[in-house]
Amino acid sequence: MRVRILASGSGGNLSLYEHDGFALLVDAGVDPGGLASRLRSVGADYTRPDALVVTHGHADHCAHARAYAEGAGIPTYMTDATMRVVRPASARHVFRYSAKEPFRVGPFEVRPCAVPHDVPQVALRIESDDGCAALIATDLGEVPAELRALLAGVQLAMIESNHDKHLLEIGPYPRFLKRRVGGPRGHLNNDQCAELLRNLPASVETVVLMHLSEKNNRPEVALDCAAEALSDRSTTLLAAKQYDRQLFDLVPRGREGATLAAPDVARVEAIARAIAAPSKRRAIEPPNPAQLALKL
Repeated sequence: MRVRILASGSGGNLSLYEHDGFALLVDAGVDPGGLASRLRSVGADYTRPDALVVTHGHADHCAHARAYAEGAGIPTYMTDATMRVVRPASARHVFRYSAKEPFRVGPFEVRPCAVPHDVPQVALRIESDDGCAALIATDLGEVPAELRALLAGVQLAMIESNHDKHLLEIGPYPRFLKRRVGGPRGHLNNDQCAELLRNLPASVETVVLMHLSEKNNRPEVALDCAAEALSDRSTTLLAAKQYDRQLFDLVPRGREGATLAAPDVARVEAIARAIAAPSKRRAIEPPNPAQLALKL
């Protein structure tokens, strides 16, 4: 399975999961034209994904969902709560999924997990038919036990590390917004993310810190906190910026572990040196009615 992180942050979110010629897009914070441009820039041989799963109804995740479903004709999966925000004009390419039930999309099993946010939101565990698995969890104020369980067997964990508590406190946001971001239905701070990382299952080989605030966090601060939490294990650690183009190739268990594609090796080595420096702390099948709720 190949995973591409193409956008991560309040300016828009977009990630792709590819296996056996099938491309699954998660979130629609970037328009179809922007996706096509990003794919061309990383040498992909296509510009149109085969399906889209939207996590929740905030604009940086769902703003262009209608354009993908109605304009591009891409099968698009949303919860009822997200549909009420997106309000698709046509039911032709739009399908409901439940936050409590796994469902199939092409060669992938998608397992959602409801997480606390100020609109209904899900983390997603995405597993390909050959057993490779990745988890993406952003936009959550706290870590529920169900999310910890969902990490079992995952090779790539993309976890929110949105803000530093001190930087949020002294930052430019008005007081009400600081309370929202830092509250139990807001976003994970660096310390909360680190606490989750301290108890990762052994299967996790690569961690990417996601959805970093440009005003209330800094990549080096988030990486430093996470590196300390992971200091007793050999785990590749990265931080996604707003419009990074990171690529990961996961391979099935029993072979060599998950690896980064060659274009990212130099960046990984540079981050590893920084962390180690003395100044640092450590074609789609129709939806299965048995697995999906009824089509609109």
